[in-house]
Amino acid sequence: MSLDRSAIALATLAILLLTVMDALIKSIAVRFDAFQIMYFRTCVGLICTALLFALLKPGWPTWKQVKAHALRSAIMMVTGLMFFHALGRMPLAELFVYTFTAPVFVALFGSQILKERLSGPVVAGLAFGFAGILVILLTDPTARFGGSSLDGQIAGILSPITYALGMVLLRKQAGSEPVSRIIFMQSLLIGCVILPLVAWRTPFPQETDFYKVIAIGVIGTAGNFALTTAFSKAEAAKVAVAEYTGLIWAALIGYAFFAETPRAMVWIGGSLVIIGCLAVARGRTLKPVCAPDAA
Repeated sequence: MSLDRSAIALATLAILLLTVMDALIKSIAVRFDAFQIMYFRTCVGLICTALLFALLKPGWPTWKQVKAHALRSAIMMVTGLMFFHALGRMPLAELFVYTFTAPVFVALFGSQILKERLSGPVVAGLAFGFAGILVILLTDPTARFGGSSLDGQIAGILSPITYALGMVLLRKQAGSEPVSRIIFMQSLLIGCVILPLVAWRTPFPQETDFYKVIAIGVIGTAGNFALTTAFSKAEAAKVAVAEYTGLIWAALIGYAFFAETPRAMVWIGGSLVIIGCLAVARGRTLKPVCAPDAA
């Protein structure tokens, strides 16, 4: 198997793991808010990434690298909070379609931050991506101003935008830092912020919630490590194809565990988003990038 195919296979496994993590988070979202879920995810994730850091010994970053990690970690923390909030208020498959717009925003941010040129196919991809989201949003019978789902939809739409910004900032660090250091620094810096803010008001998870919290941290760390490794070994435009399998995993898990059946317009809108992202990928060749999960 070629390096590209190996990276895509690893990324597909990562997306499956992260989708399972998202389903576990959705199952406890009725009892804990987004900040508390981020607290649980960070506590367990920090232990897992610290063990990897100690085992692989990648070395500590320089002060300049720490500042870059801090900015990106802050963005990813906001991304995670919005995504976790949306998880408790939206069908799993529908939320995943929103996340597929991330490559579109990577192209936009890349043109501004990395001075990468937007070609014709990229512009067409942007149009398809936004059209797909509009199809889903405007045909949702529960989408009403003041409705209970509106805040979740807004969070779901905004989270891939901030995620894309984090990816582009990380691209500036690509090639200079090992994967184990990247995921450890993200957990450490997010932990320095979220733990003091939330620990005092977060109850200890009871019974099955305790095991779910452990699973969220372990599975999330494994998925994060796999996805970051995949993106560090092949072009992001090729590896990103694996992201689209998330809709399949989310639809199957949502149906099996939450009795959620995706609307026809979700599949139509999702197809438009995928067409748009593929147009972006064909329109420009992205440099290898390590792209951690939102959480």
